[in-house]
Amino acid sequence: MMEIQEYEEKYADDVRHVCLAAGSGKFPDSVILDVFCNYYIQYEPENCFIAVEDGIARGYIICALDYDRFEEVFAKEILKKSGNPLTKMMGKGSLESLKKYREEYPAHLHIDLDPGIQGQGVGTKLMEALISHLKEKHVKGVMFGVDPKNENAIRFYEKMGFTVISSGRHEMNMGMKL
Repeated sequence: MMEIQEYEEKYADDVRHVCLAAGSGKFPDSVILDVFCNYYIQYEPENCFIAVEDGIARGYIICALDYDRFEEVFAKEILKKSGNPLTKMMGKGSLESLKKYREEYPAHLHIDLDPGIQGQGVGTKLMEALISHLKEKHVKGVMFGVDPKNENAIRFYEKMGFTVISSGRHEMNMGMKL
């Protein structure tokens, strides 16, 4: 039975595995983890939720509560310490793609599920857990980037109440005011 719970460090390897499965083949593992995972579980674990089945995290939603804090810590602790130029380039690109929306949408998220549990309502439950958490913290909006070709994901996000705030050839940004 799938259970949604707050992230715990003992699930770090599971979360990283799910992250790599979602981004596999596109970039080296270290780049994927540094840009899309490690900051959140290391520096803001209290804003992360996981879907656990049989003691294994099979999905997650990870979040940075405040863009300005994220930018400062991410640049100092992840980008500056990385020796990989691709990590630095992608990380800076990620920062820039979100920066212009930070006033209305100070929080941003990443969500991924093992393919075997997609379509079973797990993503909805993770999203609801995070949105409830953000509202309790009085965060005024949350955003994220998605591949504009990922039509299934976009339909899911729209069903959850997100709207498109910008769209380009390689990335679409979506947000929700809370």
